[in-house]
Amino acid sequence: MFNIILTGLTSLFTDIGSEMIYPLIPLYLVSQLGATPAIVGVIEGFAESLASLLKVFSGYYSDKLGRRKNLAIAGYSLSAAAKIPIIFAASWAWVLFGRVADRFGKGVRTAPRDAIIADAAEEGQRGRAFGLHRALDTLGAVIGVALAYLFFTSYHGDYRTVFFWSLVPAILGVGILFGVREKEPRACPRKSCLSNGRPWTGG
Repeated sequence: MFNIILTGLTSLFTDIGSEMIYPLIPLYLVSQLGATPAIVGVIEGFAESLASLLKVFSGYYSDKLGRRKNLAIAGYSLSAAAKIPIIFAASWAWVLFGRVADRFGKGVRTAPRDAIIADAAEEGQRGRAFGLHRALDTLGAVIGVALAYLFFTSYHGDYRTVFFWSLVPAILGVGILFGVREKEPRACPRKSCLSNGRPWTGG
C-alpha cells in the first residue's frame, strides 16, 4: 500500500502541474505566439501520438531491466523539465518542443509506474489499487484546472506566471517518487533462465 499511495500522490501533483498549463496552451499559442489553429492541432496531435507509441517500448524495457523506479523517475522528471521551454517560449516551436518532451516523459513513465502499482498490490486487490491511483490522478486534474483559473485571473492573464507556478507541484511529484521502495527483481528458476537465447547452464 505504501508504494501505491506514493505513486498516487506523484500522479496527483504531476496532474496539478500539467492541468495548470494545458487548458491555457491553445490560448497562449494563438494570442501570444501568433500560432494558427492548425498549428495548435499539429502540436497536440503529434505530442499525444508519441506518448501512446512510447508506452509499448517503456514497458518492454522495464520488464527487461527488472527495474521500474528509475524509468518512472526519468519520465516524470522529463515532464517537469518540459515546462521550462513553454514558460520561456519565444515562438510556437518552443511549445512544440515542450509538449513533445512532456509526452515523451509520459510515454516513458506510464508502464513502469503501473508495474510498481501491480507489484505492490496484494492478490485480489489490484482493482482497488489502480482505482485509488486513478482517483488521485483525477483529483489532481481538477485541482490543477481550478488553480489555473485562480492564478490566471489573479495575475490578470499573465500566462508565464501561471506556467512558472506549475513547476512547483511537478517537482514535488518527482520528489515523492524517490520514496518508492522497489522490489528486488525476482530470480528466475535455473532451468528456465536464458542466456543469449539458450538455456542457462550455470557459471
